[in-house]
Amino acid sequence: MDINSSHKTIPSVWKTFERTINGQLKTLWIQDFPEDQFEVALDYLQKYFFRDEPMTKALKILEDEIATKSFREIYKMILMKQQSLACFTKLETGEIKLVALNCCMKKYKEEPEDFRKYIKGENLKKLLDIVEYVEKLKDPFETLNISEYLGSLALLVIPEYRGHNIGFELLCARKPLSFALGLKATITTFTAPSSQRSAEKAGFKDLTSFTYDEIEERNADFKIPKINDYSKRIRFMYILYE
Repeated sequence: MDINSSHKTIPSVWKTFERTINGQLKTLWIQDFPEDQFEVALDYLQKYFFRDEPMTKALKILEDEIATKSFREIYKMILMKQQSLACFTKLETGEIKLVALNCCMKKYKEEPEDFRKYIKGENLKKLLDIVEYVEKLKDPFETLNISEYLGSLALLVIPEYRGHNIGFELLCARKPLSFALGLKATITTFTAPSSQRSAEKAGFKDLTSFTYDEIEERNADFKIPKINDYSKRIRFMYILYE
C-alpha cells in the first residue's frame, strides 16, 4: 500500500511485527478496527483502561455507573468513525485475539468534536475539564500551522501482553494511518508514565507538559486526590509527519 495516498481502504493492515511472549514467538498485526470487535474493545476499556489510566483510577470512574456508561458511549462513537487501530494475534487454538487498541479520530480546527453533551457524572466532567485546559493552553492548530490532525482518547494493551512495546507499535502505526487519512500530524494527551515513555520512543514531542500539582495550583477545582500515586505529569504531545 502506498502510505502517502490520501485514499483509505477499509480494512487495512498498517503494521506487522513479532514478539516472544511467554516463551512463544508471536506474530501480531495492527489494522483498522473491525465492527465485530467493538463490544470486545468497550469491555476491555471498562475492565482495564478505566481501572489503570491514572485520572480515571484516581477519580474512581469505575465506581460511578452513570459515568462509566457515558464513557462507553463516547468510545463507541469514536470506534464507529473507523479511524481507530486494533492489534491482533493468533492463538494456538486458531482464535484471533484482540490484544491492544488505540481509539483514534480526526480532529478539525473548524469543526471541533464536542463530547461534553454526552458526559455525565461530576468526576467525568472534571477529567474532561482538565484535559481541555491542558490542550487549550497552546492551540495545536495555530502552533503547528495545521487545520486537522489524528487525535486519540485511549491507548490500551491488555495486561497479559504488556511489557512488549506493543503500545509503541500502535503509536508508530499512526503514521501510515495518518497519511492514508490525508493528515500530517497526530496529537494526544498522555497521562500515564508508560504511555508517555512509548510516545517519546515513537517520536512524540511536548506541546504542553505539567505536573498534576501545577495544574491544581492553577485551578483548585482540578485537584484529584491521590493522582500522584499513579502519575506525576500530564503531557499534550505531537508528531508532525514529513
